[in-house]
Amino acid sequence: MPCYSKLLNFYKTLYKNGLMPAQPKVGYADASPYGNGEVAMMACGSWAIGQLKNDFPKMVGKTMVAEFPSVNGDPKRTTATLGGWTLTVDGKSKQKQAAADFIHYLLAGDPKIMAGFFKASGYSKFTVRTSVDAALANDKNASSDPFMKVIASKIVPFGRHEPGYPWDISLAMGTAIESAMKGNASASDALKSANSAINDVIKKQALAGTGNGN
Repeated sequence: MPCYSKLLNFYKTLYKNGLMPAQPKVGYADASPYGNGEVAMMACGSWAIGQLKNDFPKMVGKTMVAEFPSVNGDPKRTTATLGGWTLTVDGKSKQKQAAADFIHYLLAGDPKIMAGFFKASGYSKFTVRTSVDAALANDKNASSDPFMKVIASKIVPFGRHEPGYPWDISLAMGTAIESAMKGNASASDALKSANSAINDVIKKQALAGTGNGN
């Protein structure tokens, strides 16, 4: 699709013109460079707010959040995925049911459990459960948090659920972006390699028609 070629070439322009770090010192989830004053702004997930509150409290009063600009400037276009780390049960576990029961207790039990988690995270996480939303709505600290207000009203309503397909598919696309970005392949060739790798994953893992690889 032409839009993917535009995306890869956009990354290439950013990389070649020095508009993005050639070698990031930290992972994408770390807000330390901003907290330490090494950069003036950052693009990050809402979890960074919790890190600032815990590790760099002096920066909180100097910080504001805003939605990421969409490709055409429309504020209602999706710029964020909703979801995150997933708790799973090892198929070889000797205590499968006990592990499943714990996950159910933690994530689908009393909403106050997860409301407590959001409080501990500095209200920098967002729930997909309406019952937990209701519990947080009764928490004055949560409802008055300026960061949460912006994210909850301007970003979350237009977000999309995190993809459910295997990591191999994301890796193939990421490899294509990096390959084109660094000039190791043209955008067209990089996307052809990604398409071949993705179709191979779909075939080997029998994903076609399951809703996880289409």
